[in-house]
Amino acid sequence: MAIPNKIIKILYAKSGNICAFPQCTNPLSTGINHSEIAHIVSPKKNGPRHIDGYNGGNYDVEENLILLCPIHHHQIDTSPEDYPIDLLQDIKKAHEEYVSRSLQPLNPTQEFVNDFLKICQDNQINELLYDLNIGASFNDQLLYYSDACYAALKPLLNSPQTVEVDKKIFTELSQFAETLENMYSNVAICCQTISIDSNIATFLPNIPNENLCILREQQKWLQNTYSKYRFVTT
Repeated sequence: MAIPNKIIKILYAKSGNICAFPQCTNPLSTGINHSEIAHIVSPKKNGPRHIDGYNGGNYDVEENLILLCPIHHHQIDTSPEDYPIDLLQDIKKAHEEYVSRSLQPLNPTQEFVNDFLKICQDNQINELLYDLNIGASFNDQLLYYSDACYAALKPLLNSPQTVEVDKKIFTELSQFAETLENMYSNVAICCQTISIDSNIATFLPNIPNENLCILREQQKWLQNTYSKYRFVTT
């Protein structure tokens, strides 16, 4: 029995043109159809996860179907013991909810956080903080990029649109930007130089230990704060 066209259309609409398997980014269509409709409960007696009389014998209902790329369709059906019914149902639900959320317009706070993180990425701050272990020694590479990143963040922080941003989030990310600037400024003062052309990092060995301890604490706070916004959807 063929799957009704109406159900096929619903499946594709909810898929977002992406394989539902976790962390798979394979497109289902690139002008050529790469998708395969998999049954969670197989209609075949010897098929994967088959249940006699499931849904009154109608196996082609939307909730029993999941859109996958050929690789992951093969994977779930050749290893049914690793992909039981409840797991596949959870995978389907999580993927469709993710697609639905992605299609919703962003609120002002989400837009602000996304723009903030994009500026940090463009100025290497993302890479520097993400690659460091929490509590690591101070990374002087932060000094090369912190001042430029702060300069790029200032227009965003001063934008009129920020009045609609969640106050707590705006305050914390403003503090993040100011900490980047303060790190650079404090090292410059310790080095008795304010020239942006100076290689401040070469002076680090001459900075008093108490100042280096402050820099390490600031770096740790930046890491923790950035990680919170990098992985949490606002």
